[in-house]
Amino acid sequence: MRFSPFDWLKRRKGLPLAGDMRMQERDSQANTFYSQILLPDEEPGFVSDEATLRDVSLAPDDEIIRKVQERYGKTLSGEDFRKPFWSLLDDLEK
Repeated sequence: MRFSPFDWLKRRKGLPLAGDMRMQERDSQANTFYSQILLPDEEPGFVSDEATLRDVSLAPDDEIIRKVQERYGKTLSGEDFRKPFWSLLDDLEK
């Protein structure tokens, strides 16, 4: 029988895990962002609703700002790096 390293999480009761409902609702936008901005250097495995852009990417801010400007035509501010990533995705799609 093969076990996942996360099997213990399934058995443990009362362990609070971060939710990802809002991120699941934005799956398409997130995948577009990953492919256009992060790949090939980075690809997040799990992004919770609490994650920020700084949680999603370790790239230098100026590199992310440049790529977002080129792809979305928007300039990121310091606040954009601290807001929930799902909220940033919504802002970029406006």
